[in-house]
Amino acid sequence: MPEPSPASTSHLFAAVAQRVLFTAALFTSIAGCTMAKASLSKDDFSRQVTSLLAGKDAVVVPASALTEFAWDALCFERDDTLQLRFRSGDSEQVLSLPYEEFFVDEGHVENSLEDACVAPGDRIRVRKKYPGYQGPIEFQKADKDD
Repeated sequence: MPEPSPASTSHLFAAVAQRVLFTAALFTSIAGCTMAKASLSKDDFSRQVTSLLAGKDAVVVPASALTEFAWDALCFERDDTLQLRFRSGDSEQVLSLPYEEFFVDEGHVENSLEDACVAPGDRIRVRKKYPGYQGPIEFQKADKDD
């Protein structure tokens, strides 16, 4: 069997290296697509809040319990709708919720979360505006005692 020439050997190594790089790039691209960003819909969020309340009028939970994905900060903003801004690293995901279903009180009201940001471990109060009814759900800062 003849000895392979240095040129054919280097060509073979270059072809193998190219395939390895292509496979790695493809895997990274596919993995990035599936894990790039968790999405959250109003319906998903509503189901999660209903699950947290579990038939009660109010609960105090870590803020991270509001979602099934990780984030660094959650900011509450009052606009035409309640804006929940989930920040993670350099990215931000905004969920707009109708006031008929979810709200935070104006900033001057005690325990209001208007224009406030919380960390995942911060405890918040999730409560029905009208105990015993389906009405809108309010988010508040939890008291130190909670």
